[in-house]
Amino acid sequence: MGWAIRKLQIRLFGSFSCQWDTGELVDIRGAKHRALIAMLATAPDGKHTRNWIQETLWQRSGEEHGRASLRRSLSDLCKILGDDFDRIFTTTNADIQLDPSQFNVIGGPADGQFAEGIAIPEVGFAQWVRQKRKLLRNDFLLSSQDPQTQLAPRIAIVPSPRDTWPKRRNISAILSLRRSQGPCRAPA
Repeated sequence: MGWAIRKLQIRLFGSFSCQWDTGELVDIRGAKHRALIAMLATAPDGKHTRNWIQETLWQRSGEEHGRASLRRSLSDLCKILGDDFDRIFTTTNADIQLDPSQFNVIGGPADGQFAEGIAIPEVGFAQWVRQKRKLLRNDFLLSSQDPQTQLAPRIAIVPSPRDTWPKRRNISAILSLRRSQGPCRAPA
């Protein structure tokens, strides 16, 4: 009988938490450790360059100190995760990756803001959080729709202000996407 490989369950909306799928808590307390996991968990293929991470989390510290701080954070995470670190993280001189097959992001916008409580006084991190909050909220809303429900156009007919009734009106159409009141189903 083989051992089941456990996966990380990462909560990025509301209060950050990390646990194994067995329910065992992974105690990650440092704000920059949490930020590093959040940045990798939301990156394409779970990967960012070391330079981008250093500039985002340690921009004010300078290049050399930023490199050392990133190495220290990875070392701390290695201690926390133990033998699972090498299975979950791939590190090279250029990149750091959180293997997408080794974690799940749990929760969503209903649980609170993205990266809530991860306060890091770096301009790059604050910009990244703002951008992700906007993008992730939109992505979550789209992906959480009933598969039978599609976005439907809403058309509003607005008369030109210079036209009055009963004169012939100059009409313009404004299209906006919204989630329909009920499911919009394709004909069978």
